[in-house]
Amino acid sequence: MAHNRIDVHQHLVPPFWSKDLERHGGDPSGWDSPRWSPDDAINYMDSLEIATGMLSLTAPSIEGWAGKERADMARRVNDYGTGLVQRRPDRFGFFATLALPDADAALTEIGRAFDELKVDGVVLMSNYEGVYLGHPSFEAVWKELDRRGAVVYIHPAKPQIPLLPGIPGPVIDYPFDSTRTAVDLVAAGHMTRFRSVKVILSHAGGFLPYAAARFAELLHALNPKRTVEALTSDMQAFYFDTALSTPTGLPSLLAFAAPEHILFGSDYPYAPATVATTFTHHLDTYQGFESGELAGINVAARALFPRLSKQEKTQRHTASCTTTAMMAVGNSGPGGARPRGGEVVSGGLEAKSGRAAPANSRGQEVRIWAVMAILCLVILIAGCILWAKISGA
Repeated sequence: MAHNRIDVHQHLVPPFWSKDLERHGGDPSGWDSPRWSPDDAINYMDSLEIATGMLSLTAPSIEGWAGKERADMARRVNDYGTGLVQRRPDRFGFFATLALPDADAALTEIGRAFDELKVDGVVLMSNYEGVYLGHPSFEAVWKELDRRGAVVYIHPAKPQIPLLPGIPGPVIDYPFDSTRTAVDLVAAGHMTRFRSVKVILSHAGGFLPYAAARFAELLHALNPKRTVEALTSDMQAFYFDTALSTPTGLPSLLAFAAPEHILFGSDYPYAPATVATTFTHHLDTYQGFESGELAGINVAARALFPRLSKQEKTQRHTASCTTTAMMAVGNSGPGGARPRGGEVVSGGLEAKSGRAAPANSRGQEVRIWAVMAILCLVILIAGCILWAKISGA
């Protein structure tokens, strides 16, 4: 099975965070925390041909913690996530959590996360205590993220409105809040001023692709200096994941977004494996794709994360070298060659007399060939890995 998908919308559930969450207000969205482990995540990814899952802490994130406790929990989550990546860099990536709305604490953690932990990006909630991401209080954070050319993954949080009776926030309120924060960022000019930031919206951008023309025309009416074309371009600067959005969200998304801005996402484990598998099946069997579009969606995120592209190149080269080495070994050794003049080699000994070689001689020679073959294979593979690292540096 070929594992090639990059899942930009996958969550981790640190046990210490999950345990403390109830003591810090629980999840106001009304959604329960699922069981999760790194091994379960890998098994799930294997079932859907996912090469790497980009892990992030979901809503409510660290909203229930305050002051120093909030900053400390962000550090613990980020250390935990980074540890998973260090153990399995081939299967996991990680977006760091920031202690917003405390901008100073967030700036401190941005420096630590990128410079020390070497994270792949950051995750932001769509709002923090009702303050949306285009608010001036977050300006310094956006400037720093732009300076670093960071990947910013935006996950929806519960908006500051009551839940509908019997309907948890993720069902309807999350797509609404993704749309709300996206329009807020566009209206604030962030998608123009901070072009070096690559911003990923969850769940196909909520309702943004579907209602983009409405938003652009009405924002232009409010501020005629911003043209409809420029506002539309700003909305198209976002990246969009496919989590929980197929098949009905695809027509609007494909019509609105550039193909390279559509990324595979699953929302596991908050979307249970059965649900995530159903949505992935809808994606895989969608009839409206142009040639190559589905394959592009599965791997488009590699362009955002050079580490993954370099890693894939190394893996491909190592696999190629291993295959070549195995073929070379298979074509040598006892009984594997034919000498000049048509003399048949049997057990590595020329059968000129028609007499079989002694059993102990054949056994000794087989052992020698086996040792030589293993040494040859090890040397070839080591050389391939060294070459890949040098060429990818």
